[in-house]
Amino acid sequence: YNCSFDANGRNGFSWTGGNKFTFINCTFSNNSQGIIQTNPGSGLDIEPERNAKCTNGRFLGCVFDDNAGYTITSSNIEDAEDFEFVDCTIRNYYNYTLYTGCPKFVFRRTSFVGTILLNFIHLHNGKAPYFYKCSFNDQLIGHSNSHNSYIIALGHHDRFVKCTFTANESSFCYGSDIHTGFTDCTFNANFTTDTNFGANTFIIDTATFNNCIFNKNNSFPDYGTVLLDPLR
Repeated sequence: YNCSFDANGRNGFSWTGGNKFTFINCTFSNNSQGIIQTNPGSGLDIEPERNAKCTNGRFLGCVFDDNAGYTITSSNIEDAEDFEFVDCTIRNYYNYTLYTGCPKFVFRRTSFVGTILLNFIHLHNGKAPYFYKCSFNDQLIGHSNSHNSYIIALGHHDRFVKCTFTANESSFCYGSDIHTGFTDCTFNANFTTDTNFGANTFIIDTATFNNCIFNKNNSFPDYGTVLLDPLR
């Protein structure tokens, strides 16, 4: 409770094994940014080792910000599961904000800034990443991102409910054969020139949009290709 995992030479917190950890109002920031800079340089690295498991993690009101490596990372599908982030702030201006090959993540009322990579192939025990009332922004005023071709590279079967996406320079989403669902989500397109993917605000297929709002805050973005493409 109220702990700081900040300004370390490697990770803020390396979780290599254990069950039922809860972090409340903690910070995981500015890691691997000083004299000592060692990979992976994450705020939170969930990395089961020596046949251990990392399970049942709760992060409530925590801040993950400005780490040299991936802010939050986990690539283990079998031995890392059931993580929930509630009312958190997760940001990165240099690298991925969230990188995970583990589908068992839940985010509620959490704010993201930067680029997210959901890198897994199939559902695992019927689970996939779930985001509820979260906000996604490719940048903040006064900060320039060096990793912003898109806000989210989608995995498979991700679910977004009542989320808000704001793109200033990036495309919203990227992914192929993803079967992702967006319900009651809002997409705000603020950019006036081509993104790194050209004029495309979405590069995805087999996605479903239910009761979503698409706001063109200028005349450039063309949502027509998204709304009219039968694959979507």
